[in-house]
Amino acid sequence: MGWFVLAVPIRALRIVPEVAFNLGVPTYAALAASVAFTVVHWLVGMASEARAAGRTVGSRPALVAGALGAVLLVGIGNLDGAHQWIERLQAVNAWGLAEGVPVVGGAAGIVGGLWQWIFGGATLPPFDWWRSSRVHFGSFDITEFPYWSMLFGDLHPHLMGLPFFGASIALVVAYAATVRAGMRWRGWLLAGLIGCAVGLVRTVHTWDFPTAVLIAAAGIPLGQMLRPGRWQERWWDAVGHLVVTGLVAAVAFSPYTGRFETFDPGITRAPETTKAHQFFVHFGVFIAFAVAFLAVRYREELSARQFAHGRNPFLAVVNGRLEVLSLAVFLSGVGAFAWAFGLTTLALGVAVEGFFLNLLWLELGRAEKDVPRTLATALFALGFGVAVGVDVVTLNGDIERMNTVFKFSLQAWQLLALGSAFAAWYAGRQAKWALEAARSGALRARDWRVVSALGGGAIVVALVLGASLFLVPGTRARQEARFKETGPTLDGFAFFPHAVFVEPKMEEDPSDDVALRLEDDLPLIEWLRANVEGSPVI
Repeated sequence: MGWFVLAVPIRALRIVPEVAFNLGVPTYAALAASVAFTVVHWLVGMASEARAAGRTVGSRPALVAGALGAVLLVGIGNLDGAHQWIERLQAVNAWGLAEGVPVVGGAAGIVGGLWQWIFGGATLPPFDWWRSSRVHFGSFDITEFPYWSMLFGDLHPHLMGLPFFGASIALVVAYAATVRAGMRWRGWLLAGLIGCAVGLVRTVHTWDFPTAVLIAAAGIPLGQMLRPGRWQERWWDAVGHLVVTGLVAAVAFSPYTGRFETFDPGITRAPETTKAHQFFVHFGVFIAFAVAFLAVRYREELSARQFAHGRNPFLAVVNGRLEVLSLAVFLSGVGAFAWAFGLTTLALGVAVEGFFLNLLWLELGRAEKDVPRTLATALFALGFGVAVGVDVVTLNGDIERMNTVFKFSLQAWQLLALGSAFAAWYAGRQAKWALEAARSGALRARDWRVVSALGGGAIVVALVLGASLFLVPGTRARQEARFKETGPTLDGFAFFPHAVFVEPKMEEDPSDDVALRLEDDLPLIEWLRANVEGSPVI
């Protein structure tokens, strides 16, 4: 279906396919970024208005947060780019200072390599742009992120599915806001639109369908729980809206589902798991935002209770510095114990998931519901659930768990990017307050809140910058992995005169290599265009 959505304007504007394909990649990137901006802008805008208490609220925070949401989705990489920079700088280091000393020696190697590169004219080893999409070393897992997929230029359903999957999130967010505002008839309309979005997700990129169904099935009841009114009325509205969503998704797309066949459907136990450090390399930026959000939210919940945690175990384990230290030691022990079984990522992921689900429980128990904050919490909870879920189950017929990790990690990336952009604004407000209080003398410069704001902010910024280190060298390396540099062009056929692919028959003997000139296919393509109508299967 993603091809059809792109084909309609292509045919209408009479754009030839070799140009349209190259326009399609940035078009879907822009659509995905636009949806991300819209969701985060609305969440932050509504939260800002709720906290203004009648005062005029500027639009800048929502605009900045929305832009950050778009950047976190399609404008950064994972932390392998930073890892490669460290390795490349250490490779040209000639100092030998503190060599062999853990941490210190590595840091000295980075500084020494940087000195050699800038002032000594050293040439850094080449940047491996492909490696960043395979950070689960030693496995078949694919760990693409949106920017990498777009840089690769493969107009594949997983790329085209980004805006449609994002639209299902956006519609659930709109639904929650609408029913909260008491617009009952619009709630029915949005329930139908959610069903349409879920159906589209299924036709564009079926791997996204299970999570889209979960978003709709959980989002509609969550929206009803966030609105005021009698529980009976909210219950029946939720049931009715779920029925409408299901009917639209099933009936409107029945021509597709009636002719669609999935071979060997079902799930099986994951044959392998993700190492914790590799999980951090891929999702480290979002983990940092999540920890910042959790820290601020649990501090708020404890403050609202005068630090009486009651019977809530999650509040109890963070109610004081000693408790937090004990929690850190406990989680470190659990992670170390689980390492021998390959379950460290899953164990720590379950712990993080527990903290987010507990926050959701607390949010729903409040007399005055905070809709945007609750939805952001739900985004984090679902994002981490999907990210660590691939360590539990794998779809049948996969190669080990290659595509399961690939497809579901992209969904997790999208969910966590949206939650992280909201968290940046939410935690940033608290950090700004602490720094302003320290500047005015209301807080001591060494107050733990000031130290946390500075230290936590520095870590988050460093990780975001680290995730951005892929962009320039990764893009340049990808451009160099072409048949020949042809210069900027939208013409997808411009490479033909230079495209010679060498197929080795025997790795040891280059004399039997077969050279294939791809330009030889051009007459066949032109003949098909001139003589074949429609889109028959060949």
